[in-house]
Amino acid sequence: MADQELSNVSKYCDRAVQHGLMTVDTTVYPRLYSAVPGWRETVAARHLEALANQVSQRAPVIDLPAVTVATALASRSPLEQAWADFR
Repeated sequence: MADQELSNVSKYCDRAVQHGLMTVDTTVYPRLYSAVPGWRETVAARHLEALANQVSQRAPVIDLPAVTVATALASRSPLEQAWADFR
């Protein structure tokens, strides 16, 4: 990663170690990081789990009745009807 600072690369790799995606050898400098076998599958499974959680946490869709001009006119109060007749 030639275009990245060593401290940034180390930060990203340390985060991957915390998530169980990499291992690190701290006995040498600079530290040697290596990816664990099956890390791609682990990331994919976590991604699918996160998507499933998002879907389950969505608010339910409420079907509202369609309001048409006819239903709005039919449901007017007597005062509204008197005002409409007056105009």
